[in-house]
Amino acid sequence: MKKIFILIVLTALIHIDISAQVQLSNKLDIFRVLRMDVSQNNKYLVTLQQTNKVQIWETKTNKQIAHFNAGFLPKTITIDWNGNLIILGGENHKLKIYNIETESFILNERDLGATTHCVAISPDNKYIALGTSTGYVEIWDIATLTLFKSFEAHKKAIYSINFYNSNDKIVTAGEDKTLKVWNYISGSLLYSLKGHKKRILSTSISFDGKYIASGSEDNSIIIWDSENGKIYKQIEEHSAKVLSLSFSPVENVLLRSRSKIISHSNLDKLYNSI
Repeated sequence: MKKIFILIVLTALIHIDISAQVQLSNKLDIFRVLRMDVSQNNKYLVTLQQTNKVQIWETKTNKQIAHFNAGFLPKTITIDWNGNLIILGGENHKLKIYNIETESFILNERDLGATTHCVAISPDNKYIALGTSTGYVEIWDIATLTLFKSFEAHKKAIYSINFYNSNDKIVTAGEDKTLKVWNYISGSLLYSLKGHKKRILSTSISFDGKYIASGSEDNSIIIWDSENGKIYKQIEEHSAKVLSLSFSPVENVLLRSRSKIISHSNLDKLYNSI
């Protein structure tokens, strides 16, 4: 059976792969976008601009439904699985949590003691995972906003962190050009993946957990087979660093129209220059 993946990719020169449901080129100031994320229910796309502006898009209508000013320039943004909470982290040790439904911050600001480069939310919405400038991973309980687990994952800064969809694993990557897969409950390292020539800026895990995508400052994307730790496909068609990428949570049937896809046959990356 032919496997199909959708990757949303953002580079410094703004080559973007995006599904037909979120064609926003005429509405989004894409040259100012630093980070983005898609909710796992495929309801919302959130984008973060250099102006501190956060925009929330409804994927079915391609309409911006809300926006707000973060109050600082976050280094990272993520949206929870149900599309209810947006987590922002960045300089000066700041962490903020925004509720989409109430259009307000439920956590306006918290000092974490280190710069947060990346954040992720567990599938059950129980934990927030933070990757810091010191190379530490911090797992926070959302309900109590208390620290659940902390461990050193890298000797240098972590730029990307992701939860697996169905188990107690996370992926971290960053300054040391290495991806690492961890059991976040015990803090134990399961395995490491090396292949990039420069620091890794973004990672994403496919919905079934079989593949990990990593985007780097070396302008390349690597698709990893998470079951055997080998490189499944390497894409070197970008002319600038890959700032952000994400597997879409949608089913393959949504690829029938004009989607830009990465496919099993040759994993060719189709993209438009905006």
